[in-house]
Amino acid sequence: MKEIENQIKVVLLCHFTNAEVRNILPLSSKIKQNDFAPWITRMIKGFEQADNVQIHIIAPHRRLKPFIFEFVNRGIYYHFFNPHILAIRRGQKYLKRVELWTNFFQNQLLVNRFIKRIKPDIINLIGAESPYYSSLVLNIKDIPVYVCIQGIYSDPEGFDKNEKPMQSIVKVERKIHEQFRYFGISAPQFVSLIKRDNENPVFLKQKYPLDFDVSVNSGIDKMYDFVYFGRVTFAKGVDKIIEAIANISAKGRRVTLNIVGGYSNEYFIYLNGLINKYKLTDQIYFTGELPTLQDVYNEVIKSRVSVISTKSDNLPQTIFESILLNIPVVATNVGGIPYLNKEGKTILLSEYGDINGLAENMMKLIDNPVYAQELTNKCKELLSREYNTQKIIELYIQQYKAIIDNYWNNTPIKHELLYNENDFRQK
Repeated sequence: MKEIENQIKVVLLCHFTNAEVRNILPLSSKIKQNDFAPWITRMIKGFEQADNVQIHIIAPHRRLKPFIFEFVNRGIYYHFFNPHILAIRRGQKYLKRVELWTNFFQNQLLVNRFIKRIKPDIINLIGAESPYYSSLVLNIKDIPVYVCIQGIYSDPEGFDKNEKPMQSIVKVERKIHEQFRYFGISAPQFVSLIKRDNENPVFLKQKYPLDFDVSVNSGIDKMYDFVYFGRVTFAKGVDKIIEAIANISAKGRRVTLNIVGGYSNEYFIYLNGLINKYKLTDQIYFTGELPTLQDVYNEVIKSRVSVISTKSDNLPQTIFESILLNIPVVATNVGGIPYLNKEGKTILLSEYGDINGLAENMMKLIDNPVYAQELTNKCKELLSREYNTQKIIELYIQQYKAIIDNYWNNTPIKHELLYNENDFRQK
């Protein structure tokens, strides 16, 4: 039987960036990169206060000038690597295909060097859908791997008919689902998707801490009725929000929508086609992608209601961020989103593709600001209980210890650490 140390050594293999990290790293000025995956930044900050774990972050950063760069900041060990340095330095696009063909062999060498030196008790992979770093766990031996699912790229519901998944990415993701046993999930559909490839997975409950001290100018004037912020893609259903705006306008109500986030040229052309078709050019605005999360917040706060019309999702962080910015939320009844209504209604939900239902919910919050504020306050209360940083970090530490003990000693994992599908049933 293997003894579990009081202080465990954890590798977080993940992809994120923030302004503080970019100020420390020696970066190329030729490539632009904005804040990415703020939930991981918040998770790392939470671990800064924990003295019973030693956290090592292994993360790619495509603007990094050298192959690797390591530093320690507030007790957290950072090990960054450039995942595409050969392709960038040689300027040969085909080398990126070679990376996929070789299963990112160069990155494996770098990360294996980190792992051998760190000697972790457990590896926590955050996100299996990005092979330039997620594939690096496939050769890990004799170390338990805990895979926290951000989303499942191979989910057929995650793609519009106009989009096709890259099979090279699907192959890596499904190999990870097949090879490992421990999965952190926060949406019911992930159970069946992972079980396609794995007959005996262990599902644990997954949450990320929230920043309850969001700082914005609360006295700012509201310029828009609605806002969508995040990745602007077919799967996120931004076109459905535009159709809902058209539905509302057809009933004689003029409302406005601000779209905040990056988009492909193809999807932008498609959205503009809808806007022109419904004659909404003076009602819908594209702010585009902003460099920092604070910039995003400062833009989002200009709107009265936040709208999420995703086709298939985890539990979008933009819902949490909207509520903490005191903006009520309308969303689709998919993935982990119903979790927020498990104790009663805190956000308004409609089925994906139900344009009438989406439009009705949007106007219900616009026309009933007192009701909208009541829902927002209830959601804040739920978040303060369930997404407290200290509570979630302690959950992760307990999960790490339980996984290590189960991996080496076959000790059963406590029920309270496991995923519970009943949490996603609305009242």
